[in-house]
Amino acid sequence: MKWPKHYVYLLTGLGVSQLGNWIYLIALNVMIWNLTHSPAAVAGLYIIGPLVRIICNFFVGSYIDRWDKKKTVITTDLIRGFFVCLMPFVDQFWLIYALVGATNIASTFFGPSSTYLITVHVQDEHKQRFNALHSTLNSGSFMIGPALAGVILAIFNPGMAMWLNGVTFFLCAILLTFLPNEANLLHSSCSKI
Repeated sequence: MKWPKHYVYLLTGLGVSQLGNWIYLIALNVMIWNLTHSPAAVAGLYIIGPLVRIICNFFVGSYIDRWDKKKTVITTDLIRGFFVCLMPFVDQFWLIYALVGATNIASTFFGPSSTYLITVHVQDEHKQRFNALHSTLNSGSFMIGPALAGVILAIFNPGMAMWLNGVTFFLCAILLTFLPNEANLLHSSCSKI
């Protein structure tokens, strides 16, 4: 059974983005530790993300419902990539916290929008296989991402790991531009009914 080409773009884009998330997490911890040598400052990173997501969840859904999901995912990936690439140039931890907060705001838009893209772009008969592969990529990212981050940190520095993460977000955005427009997919699915 041959898959449409856009499945590969969607699966690869989301997989690369997830891999970048794990590289980012490890590099960010090391960067904050090198800057502050404070366990409390590192622990603060794990408070910012959930806090921002809790606050944003009150209003994100209403915006996502009105926006084109493909454009939302691409835009938020570009924003996340930009903020992550800025972090190595910042030498004050509170500014890094601000960038982490901004990145998490973009992530709150990315998550539901990417789930919607899977729902719309993947046909019902392919969903089980697609979701299995997507889950495998997420699990693989969980193992490979920190290991890759460790190698990069051993050879280079946290800044290089952050830039690599930014590249994964940009690559995801590029791959998702090749997806068909939602309106075309919804129109074709309605015409089959």
